[in-house]
Amino acid sequence: MSTTSLGRRVFTGSAWQFASKFSSAFITLFVQMILARMLLPEDFALIAISVIFLELSEILVDAGFGSALIQKEKLDSTDLSSAFICNVLFALICYGILYYAAPSIEAFFAIPHLSKVVRVSALGIPISSFGMIQNSLLARDLRFKERTKATIISIGISSIVCIVLAFFGFGMWALVLQILLNRIIYVFELFKIFPVLPVRNFSFKKAQSLLLFGSSVLGVNLIAVLLRQLPSIVIGRAYSAHTLAYVNMASKIEKTASVSIEGSLMQALYPAYSRLQCDSVKLAEALRTSVRLGNFIYLPVLFGIAASAHNLVFVLFGSSWMPSVPYLQAFCISALLILVFDALTQSLLSLGHTKKYFLSTLANLLVSIGAMAFCISFGSFWVLIALLPGKVVGIILAYYFLSKEIQLSFKALSFDFIKSFLASLMMGLIVLLLEVFVPAPRFFVLCLQILIGIAVYILASLFTQRPLLIEFRRLIKG
Repeated sequence: MSTTSLGRRVFTGSAWQFASKFSSAFITLFVQMILARMLLPEDFALIAISVIFLELSEILVDAGFGSALIQKEKLDSTDLSSAFICNVLFALICYGILYYAAPSIEAFFAIPHLSKVVRVSALGIPISSFGMIQNSLLARDLRFKERTKATIISIGISSIVCIVLAFFGFGMWALVLQILLNRIIYVFELFKIFPVLPVRNFSFKKAQSLLLFGSSVLGVNLIAVLLRQLPSIVIGRAYSAHTLAYVNMASKIEKTASVSIEGSLMQALYPAYSRLQCDSVKLAEALRTSVRLGNFIYLPVLFGIAASAHNLVFVLFGSSWMPSVPYLQAFCISALLILVFDALTQSLLSLGHTKKYFLSTLANLLVSIGAMAFCISFGSFWVLIALLPGKVVGIILAYYFLSKEIQLSFKALSFDFIKSFLASLMMGLIVLLLEVFVPAPRFFVLCLQILIGIAVYILASLFTQRPLLIEFRRLIKG
């Protein structure tokens, strides 16, 4: 497969993944807009903490089987059955552990009613385990269109139910029931695509083989979730529930854009990179192309959100949530390098270097923990900024490992990043000036910031990265 053909497949896959993640994040954000005027900040803090353990458990349940199924060249029914049975078994074990650990979790965070919320929301773990194999098969075949439809249907229906329940006074339980209903519907939609339970041919040897490959991936996935949830863990423990609620709300806005773009690209890149694992030249070219195109979209979004944060938070959630503004800006700053880091580590994984992948991600986590611990005394804003040094160390280590396998120029990668960074910075400064000097209602100014920001970035790109702009247009046209 040529890099041009691969680029188009990655772009198409990324587009569908973006549609899936963006629609999910956007609907979630829209629901948050409504619920922010109906529920208390403490309700959102409870859900933020319970989601930490829900995500960690689902990673343990997957146990790396998903990545192993995607990476393995040939699959048979025994592979699928073995992975499926292990997933369900691990899910039941994880739920049992969380059920009995819930009181200790509540005591650690000192938030009332957290134990009940954790126990009920954790029911989503065994529910999700029934769809993990189908989810992996769709990713393996780059069939992100079907996953997108399932995601939109599940998040749409569960969100409507959540709003209705909140309106009738269910409070935080409306959010908990949304989590469960979302997973039930998503699994149901996956079974409509693959209407078979693979339970006939279990093989301990096959399970052990898949688990052996997935063990390093499991470690990395756990670290990735810890990195994503580290702000909630640290702030939930060190500060108040109100502070955690504001941080969580800020993360919803940032993730609507950044996770939609970065996450969709990464999920499309892994199966695509895996197909080039035997051609180091094409892999290096594909990696640089994906990073260049990704940052072309990703960086201006981050700068735009940070520059328009005051108007964005006010319009979306109202004046009572304005304390979320500095946290939103901090999230955008700390996320600047995540796409470069993920692309490098995904390349290591696609080459089968799971231990090096693990070490790069572990270095990111350890440095981030150290930096956040150092910054606790300076305030919650700096705790979020402290996520950035870990990504720098992770990038350096991942590049060091990867440079021994493929011919990859760090100078070229840096130059590509700087061009998008400068164009985005120019756009961000102009967007910020509009907020300062345009005396108009916030909604009008926000619309103006979006329109002028897009125009300025395209104009700046014509001077700083015209070839990339042309390449992006070509990929859109297919």
